[in-house]
Amino acid sequence: EWDVRTNSRRWSDQLAKIFGLRHDQLPSTFDGFYPLVHPEDRERTARIANEALRGGTDYENQFRIVRPDGVIRTVHNQARVDRDESGRPVRVIGVCQDITERKLAEEQVRASQERFRMMVENVRDYAIYILDMNGYVTSWNLGAERIEGYRAEEIIGRHYSCFFPPDHAARGDPGMQLQFASVQGRYESEGWRVRKNGSQFWAHVIVTPLLDETGKSRGFSEITHDITERKRAEEDLHSYADRLKITSRRLVEVQEAERRLLARELHDRVGQNLTALGINLSIVAGGLPAGSKPELAGRLEECSSLLEGTVDAMRNVMAELRPHALDDYGLPAALRSLATGFSRRTGIQVAFEGDVPGADLPKPVDLAMFRIAQEALNNVAKHSNAKRVEIAIRRANGLATLSVRDNGVGFDPKRIERSNREAGWGLLIMRERAEAVGAQFSLKAGLRTGVQVLVEYHVSSGGVR
Repeated sequence: EWDVRTNSRRWSDQLAKIFGLRHDQLPSTFDGFYPLVHPEDRERTARIANEALRGGTDYENQFRIVRPDGVIRTVHNQARVDRDESGRPVRVIGVCQDITERKLAEEQVRASQERFRMMVENVRDYAIYILDMNGYVTSWNLGAERIEGYRAEEIIGRHYSCFFPPDHAARGDPGMQLQFASVQGRYESEGWRVRKNGSQFWAHVIVTPLLDETGKSRGFSEITHDITERKRAEEDLHSYADRLKITSRRLVEVQEAERRLLARELHDRVGQNLTALGINLSIVAGGLPAGSKPELAGRLEECSSLLEGTVDAMRNVMAELRPHALDDYGLPAALRSLATGFSRRTGIQVAFEGDVPGADLPKPVDLAMFRIAQEALNNVAKHSNAKRVEIAIRRANGLATLSVRDNGVGFDPKRIERSNREAGWGLLIMRERAEAVGAQFSLKAGLRTGVQVLVEYHVSSGGVR
């Protein structure tokens, strides 16, 4: 409190504490107060007070003070000027509050906002801009200028629908995106956008509503990233994958054609020669005189046995090359024959279950499933130490499923290629065979839990007869 008539000043204990003064250090006059004010704020503070004394009533001010220990604090002052009947000031009553921490926090927020503004404005790889509630552009960064092609003075105030292809804008995409962001709190998508020059680019877009302190929406932020090159690379990769599938399918067809040719050559040439050899051996054996040497008869019998074994082996090879049961009776019969032959050769028990009718699947799918079952059994014989294998071919809800499961030692699928390259190639070949005919290949395996190979094919209505 300052008594203007006596030029005396009274300080509260709290005010003295704010200024860091003892009671014997408190200035007793109004003018004695100003040396406590920071030199840069002193003139302004005195001017505001003097203007209030000349004709005002209330005033307020923020200024810095310098404590005796050199510490600088910021205070907020509110004061009232009391006047007598003639209008002369007689007393000034004021309240002073230390707002140093608040000012520091405000400065930190302001500096942070400025750094963020500078960062956003100078980002060049992303278009970052602000829209009002109706979709009109209110801010624009360098990235937006580079990607969209508009300078800030050209685009601010325009509706952001100009970034959309005309047909997309006409069907209401801009409004739909803002509405979705308002309801869901975020909108994210990929699609075509249009530059100022009319060229289009594939964009990844994120729209986020901006909320005020009360939670009310006051606009939207949009971040747009030009991902045209990534999109083109993905399309090239998909095209390359499609070409690989076609090539793989063609390789399978060539391989099967070679298998058929080799099986036919074995049958027509080697098989006929072996048949003729067997006939000749029978004639020779039947024409031996009764007193012939026993050793000669034994050799002929041995030759006949070797010939029979060779014919059986050739038939097995021919069955491996081209299973006649598959062509003549269908996949279930061929798998049953494959299981029987495998069990006879290896001593491993094989159980078969099949409920898919013959000719129910396309021929390429039949062949792929048969070859996959063949490869799976080969892996069982080489690596599993299994005692039992279960083969099943089922059909349910338009899905044909082949399953080959063993009770062997199993393996860790993540380590198979590093630990056993041959088995890794076998799995790769099975997967490629399945994918080449549009089927899905999967593998269930674990240490000491056996292995299950699954092939699933969705039977289309056109593929079922």
